[in-house]
This record gives sequence, structure tokens and C-alpha cells, in this order.
Amino acid sequence: MNFMERIFEELVKEFWEDGARIRRQGAAADGGQSGTVGESGDGFSLSLEVPRFSPEELKVKVVGRKVLVTGKHEKKSDDGSGSYSYTREEFRREFQLPEDVDAQAVNCCLSQDGRLKVEAPRLALPPVDERTVPIDIASGTTSSPRLHPGEEAQERGSGGVAGIKDEMEAKAEI
Repeated sequence: MNFMERIFEELVKEFWEDGARIRRQGAAADGGQSGTVGESGDGFSLSLEVPRFSPEELKVKVVGRKVLVTGKHEKKSDDGSGSYSYTREEFRREFQLPEDVDAQAVNCCLSQDGRLKVEAPRLALPPVDERTVPIDIASGTTSSPRLHPGEEAQERGSGGVAGIKDEMEAKAEI
């Protein structure tokens, strides 16, 4: 039984060491894509360093209000004696777009030095048409009909606010 326990312990130890090595490699593959996210007066910008990835190995998607950036790199090495080794790196980063950014206008560019830049402009505000805002005249708990600036002079000439107030008081007495 002692022999079986030692084998079990060795297998457990190897399992935990492999798991830790795999987690470190995964963290290095994801952590290697350092970047910055920012907002300016112009909109949203994101910059990721991805020097080991070619444009064909990168993918940028917009899903709703999220930007998903993924990369997958595989490399096959021949040591000359007929043995091969494979290296695979993957990463996935997800970013939330602010509400005031146009998700339909997201664009990206990969520089020669391996920096992926993703940008989106702010939403254009609708043009504001000019309009005259009517002024309500309040008397106690009731308000009178709206007066427009052009009609205000006419109302003053025919009793104006005082005429309206007298009319309202007369209605209140009835």
C-alpha cells in the first residue's frame, strides 16, 4: 500500500505543478496584451500591445455595447531531427462602450510596432431647432392660459394679467 500512496502523491504533485504552469502560461498570454482604455472629448479609444500577432490572427467584434478583441497565434518549430514543437497563444479581452459612443462607428488599426488601436466617436447630438417657449402664469394653485411672447402685448392692452385674474376670481365666486 505504501508504494501506491507514493505513486498517488507523485501524480497529485505533477498534476498541481502542470496546472500552475498552464495557469502561468495563460496569464502570460493574456497579460502580454497590455493596453489602455480612455475617453476623450472625441469619444472612446482603446490601445492594446499585440506584437506577436499578425492582422490575420486578430479579431475585433462589436456585440451590442461590448467590444471583443481576440487573438490566436500558433507556431510550429522543427528542431531538425524530425521532432516538432507547437506553441499556441490566445487572448480575449472585453470592453464596455460608454452610452454616449456610437457603437456602429467603431474602427480599428494595427500599427507596424504591434499596437492595436480601437476607436469610436461620440454620438452626434440632434440639431436643436429654435422655438419659442410659452410662459404659464400661475395664480395660487391654478394657472392661466399660456401666453406667447407675441400675444403678451395684446393681452396687456385688453386687460392683460389683471383681466385674467378678475375673470378667474369671478369664476371662483360662482
